[in-house]
Amino acid sequence: MLLAGIGALSAHFCQAQALKRLEASVVIPIDFLRVPMAAVVRLLRIRRGD
Repeated sequence: MLLAGIGALSAHFCQAQALKRLEASVVIPIDFLRVPMAAVVRLLRIRRGD
C-alpha cells in the first residue's frame, strides 16, 4: 500500500512538472495513455502467472 501511494504521489508530481514546462495539448494526450498502458502491464502479468 505504501509503495502504491509513493507511486501515485510521484506520478502526480511528474504530471504537475510537465504541465508547468509544456503546453497542456502535449501533456494531456500522454496522460490518457496511462489506462491502456496499465491494461497491457496487467495482461502481461496475467499471462506470466502473477
